[in-house]
Amino acid sequence: CTCLGVSHAVLRALRSRGDLFDLCIVDEASQITQPVCLGPILAARAFVLVGDHYQLPPLVRAPRSALDDDATTSLFCRLSTAQPAAVAALATQYRMCPEIMALANEAVYARRLR
Repeated sequence: CTCLGVSHAVLRALRSRGDLFDLCIVDEASQITQPVCLGPILAARAFVLVGDHYQLPPLVRAPRSALDDDATTSLFCRLSTAQPAAVAALATQYRMCPEIMALANEAVYARRLR
């Protein structure tokens, strides 16, 4: 299901009985706000967050004065910063053309991308 679909009646009924998923995998977790990310991971015994906090941050639609670090920092970024030993960085990418990859590789990824 999606992060927002976690509030579906079927999933609410499972949680109300104390049933949990064995594992929750949240893809693009670096682009999801913390409250939205917490819903699905609280419905599982274990979780894996997949993402890249060097790319797009969570989208928060609020007046600039209402934004703070908590609103614009994903749980993925917060946990990967707090627990770097728990992070597994992948170095092979298939989406970018060679010229764009070279720029991103130099500017952000310390030449670790292949």
